[in-house]
Amino acid sequence: MKKQILKELLRTAEKYRFSSADLLRAAPIWLVETQDSMDSLYQEMESLVRGLVERNIFRKGASTALELYSAFRQTESGIELGFQNPQGIYLPGYDQWMEYISEKLGASNALIALHIRDTDPAVLNMDGLRRIWRCMSAYKAHCLTLTIVDEDNEDIVEKSFAGTYFCRKVRYVPMTKEGMIQYFLTVMDQYKIDVDKDVVRSSLKDILKDRSCSQKEVSVLIQNLLWYLAVNEDDKNADGRAAESKTSEGGQHENRPSGNKKMEMETDETGRILAFLRSEEARRYLRPVESGERIMGFR
Repeated sequence: MKKQILKELLRTAEKYRFSSADLLRAAPIWLVETQDSMDSLYQEMESLVRGLVERNIFRKGASTALELYSAFRQTESGIELGFQNPQGIYLPGYDQWMEYISEKLGASNALIALHIRDTDPAVLNMDGLRRIWRCMSAYKAHCLTLTIVDEDNEDIVEKSFAGTYFCRKVRYVPMTKEGMIQYFLTVMDQYKIDVDKDVVRSSLKDILKDRSCSQKEVSVLIQNLLWYLAVNEDDKNADGRAAESKTSEGGQHENRPSGNKKMEMETDETGRILAFLRSEEARRYLRPVESGERIMGFR
């Protein structure tokens, strides 16, 4: 998905020599097909924003990615259509979210994913959808919008454009478990963390046999791990010094490598990562496969 969107934007900008604002105005609303409209695109969006910044389509230091889920609530005058972010903040309408992005987040460019859920009758009618597209058009010079649909609502969403709004389809395939493992190891390389990749890969495969993890969750899991490795650095060094002291004091027992080897395994980066992955903290991001927990939005 990310590669297709970025490639098309760059080719169009090169052919017509568009400024970034003109390119965004000319860009389509991307109709993203997924197996489940609730799938998080967080990691893919973050990567796409970095690509847009590197190509000067989005402003460096003033760009963000935001996922919004269609929601509604009953008011005195009827049903109010709005959107909710993954943290539970609800705002009525698209324009209120644009103000939030500008004023609260201080961003001048945004990549927005609108998850259109099949549980929202207030959204899934032509008038409601067209109100969203009309409002979206007012902010096209600053935003790229992804409309997330699945098999249950793709047809009605596509028909709502009715030849009035330019849209293009793109397919989103969630990161596989093997992809998540490779992403995990890539980040370790990025931060120059010395790990035994075969050992960590094998451990992650075992963990993910009966557990699942979304792209958002694996990203936060890695963030948590990086913090854990940094703030516990002194403890690791202290353990290492203690091990060295015991070795020098007991020089006459040099024929006992097993204890020292065990201590080394407990204090090196690989051992510390494995300990973290087995911890209760890590389990917050690794749900049992049978778990059907999903973000259901404001009610």
